[in-house]
Amino acid sequence: MSIQDLIAVAKANQDQSEVKTGGDFEYVPPVAGPTFARFIEYIELGKHVKKYLGKDKPSASQVRVVFELVHPKNIKEIEVEGGGKKKIADRIKVDMPLSMSDKSKFYKLFKIMQAGRSDITHMAEMLNEGFIVIVKHNADEKNPKIVYANIWDGTKWDVQQPVQVDVLAGTTTKLPVPEPISPLKIFLWDNPTKDTWDSLFIDGERDIKDDKGVVTGKESKNKTQELLLSATDYPGSALNVLLQGVDLPTEEVKTIESTAAVQTSAVLPSEPKVETVAATVDSAADALAALGLS
Repeated sequence: MSIQDLIAVAKANQDQSEVKTGGDFEYVPPVAGPTFARFIEYIELGKHVKKYLGKDKPSASQVRVVFELVHPKNIKEIEVEGGGKKKIADRIKVDMPLSMSDKSKFYKLFKIMQAGRSDITHMAEMLNEGFIVIVKHNADEKNPKIVYANIWDGTKWDVQQPVQVDVLAGTTTKLPVPEPISPLKIFLWDNPTKDTWDSLFIDGERDIKDDKGVVTGKESKNKTQELLLSATDYPGSALNVLLQGVDLPTEEVKTIESTAAVQTSAVLPSEPKVETVAATVDSAADALAALGLS
């Protein structure tokens, strides 16, 4: 199945617009402030038990959304195994309950991204769309030296449509958001495929370090697949059935399937050329500057 086919399945199976009342490198958080972002991943994680105020909450469906920050200040080059370099972009990853309650984080984010477009009824339909997000920093409660980057302030999402409004002229101009560097990813818990499962695999291990930076052990990088396998509703699930007799992949899958684009207006290149990205980034940076967002 292509991404478009999976989006059609997701849209047919669940209307999220219906509200119910009620590589190895040291992590450095993205710089605080406004930036351009692309919505690149929608991953349903199955049901998990989460804690609230120190107590376990009932097992509930969880979802992961990932925004890739595509302003020049969020893009860097890293060394890769075997020599050479590649460009990577900062990301904002959010795991949360998959709830359509009008008070839930997920539904609030969906409504902001939907932006009044009633024909969009599932978040996956907006894969590859561009936004402006405002990154904020907050320190870890247990270790203030650890800083996290967030686009949720506890009550609302700092996510906006990429537009510039001229009140005096009465005009609204859509800003050019740079194309994503990473491939789009989608995983539907009730409709898994071998391709979408393989796309989540990350090979290798990373060092575990203490507060002083001393290596104390190793851990797998394949966190997402392991998280799905630990879901409370995994036994007997569609994923369980899919994986019966199927081994985990032995090398990282770079993309799901060849696809022209999720949107007809945006083509996702398999290997973005640096000069093409740079040209787009310049115009985007100018647009941010005009808004006082650079």
